[in-house]
Amino acid sequence: MSSRRAFTLIELLVVIAIIAILAVVVVLVLNPVQLLTQAQDASRVADASTINKAIGLYILDGNTSLGSAGVIYTSLPDPTATSTAGTNCSGVTLPIMTTSTDTYHCAASSTYRAVNGTGWIPLNFASSSEGGAPFGTLPVDPVNSGPQGLYYMYITNGSTYELLMHLASSKYQSIQQNDGGQYADLYETGSNLALAPLDFYSSKNPYILSFDTAQPYPLSGSATGTYTLANTANQTTSIYLAVPSNCNIHYSLLAPNGTYLQNNVISCGNPFYWVENLSSVGTYSLIIAPPSGTSYNATISIATTTTGSPIVNYATGTLQDFYGGQIAQDPYSGTAGQQIDIYVGNISSCYTFYHLYTPTGTSLFSQNSCGGYFDLSNLTLPVTGNYVFQAVPQGGVVFDSPVVISQPVTGTMPLNTTTTVTTHYPAQTAEYTFSGTASSTINFFLNGFVGCNPRVYVYNPDGTTLINDFLSCSSSAYSGTTTLPQNGTYTVELYPNSQTSFSVQTDLIYQ
Repeated sequence: MSSRRAFTLIELLVVIAIIAILAVVVVLVLNPVQLLTQAQDASRVADASTINKAIGLYILDGNTSLGSAGVIYTSLPDPTATSTAGTNCSGVTLPIMTTSTDTYHCAASSTYRAVNGTGWIPLNFASSSEGGAPFGTLPVDPVNSGPQGLYYMYITNGSTYELLMHLASSKYQSIQQNDGGQYADLYETGSNLALAPLDFYSSKNPYILSFDTAQPYPLSGSATGTYTLANTANQTTSIYLAVPSNCNIHYSLLAPNGTYLQNNVISCGNPFYWVENLSSVGTYSLIIAPPSGTSYNATISIATTTTGSPIVNYATGTLQDFYGGQIAQDPYSGTAGQQIDIYVGNISSCYTFYHLYTPTGTSLFSQNSCGGYFDLSNLTLPVTGNYVFQAVPQGGVVFDSPVVISQPVTGTMPLNTTTTVTTHYPAQTAEYTFSGTASSTINFFLNGFVGCNPRVYVYNPDGTTLINDFLSCSSSAYSGTTTLPQNGTYTVELYPNSQTSFSVQTDLIYQ
């Protein structure tokens, strides 16, 4: 009688473990995902060969027109198409076009593989004199997905053409990189390999921008950078692009509806800045395209306007921004007929523009400054209400500037008596009056000015100018003799024209 011995639990577990290890080894060695990708790439290369042969026969048949120039025909069907004419791919996810002259075309879902000219390639292969089309249906990418960047593209200038597709497996990278085309991550074939306006594969996933950040975005090769920004409100923004050491970088800004808001070229190594009103809610697109064969590292900031605390009369406030080109503004409550003096200090760059907007939004003045500070004296406010004082830097400047709005110091200057005129804030002016008699001669003497080029004005009772003079940087005193032309009240105005206040001893002496 024979006895049969059963497997122990430990033996079974050992066998199962060995099988599991062998299965993992087989998967790692064979890599079925990579094998599938290689098979798909083999199909793509074969499709390219088939399509090129078909187009060659189409041309040999006497056909001279290969489609519309400026149109990128894709193998993606548009489910929103309502006729065999197809659409501009509005219902398909594709990279944003870098030029305003090029458009996409997607055939209808019902005809996109047709060979009679209504398919995704706009050529009537069925009319061939060799017995019809060389294929029953137009080849399409094995995946045919816009978001993945896996689809075929056909581009023509009317007489030559280019066929593009992405090969995804490592095995086929050398074929893709050495095909003689413009882009290393696209397999390019055809009679003209310079027709594609952008790298469709590298542009499939846009960089996401945020408001009020400054971020460098490196791109290698001749890749086109696509950046998107979600806008939720009607707002004014400052857009700053710095692309160091590069020449002729092309950039475009598109509204959510595809309208080009900007479409320009940045000159060699110069940062570029502009103010843009984002009036629509939705996703805006910024596209940066370098010349072929170059790379770039762009610093991009899209900044909303920063609003500080209200400016209070005779108190130092601040104008502050945080990102390159960001607009800074402070509110100011003014009264109709009020005269004000404005001073802004700590200006680190040239060509920052300053604006004062009335309560109705009109500009009361717009001036730029270069030299460390900005001042404006004797500005008369037209209406009562909330004004906005705004600084707009022309470039990547970040600043933190003190700002003072003051009103002129006023008083009277008795004749033959020394009067001390004192101001308290930078750029604050002084307005003093005295009574004069026609034909009288008086001597003016003012002592104690500081800073360069303070100005002295004397106005006749009728408002015309009697004296308009200034002191040199090396002088702190002013003297002059004049004959008064009229009876009445004269006005003496003293402008510091510097970053300082002053205390001046004034004498008006009859001769």
